[in-house]
Amino acid sequence: MDVNFHMDPILKKYAKFVCDMSRVCFIGSLGCSLFSSFLKRPQQQGGNLTTTYCATTPVVNLSKLMNLDRLFGLLETREEAVASFR
Repeated sequence: MDVNFHMDPILKKYAKFVCDMSRVCFIGSLGCSLFSSFLKRPQQQGGNLTTTYCATTPVVNLSKLMNLDRLFGLLETREEAVASFR
């Protein structure tokens, strides 16, 4: 499955979006790279990518270790993520 193929229309249509990570149990180096690349287009359109609460401690720890929490924001709920765009 080509993730970029599926994400491209979404990234073209929306400048601001929330990625709900509540069901993610693992994220590898490819996932970290994809998130970094997904961040570029929304920023070029004046928007941002925000992630919500990660379900597992390892994913939270990895997000902090890779500074993904600073790039994307790591908020507790979808509502907080949506409110962060206002």
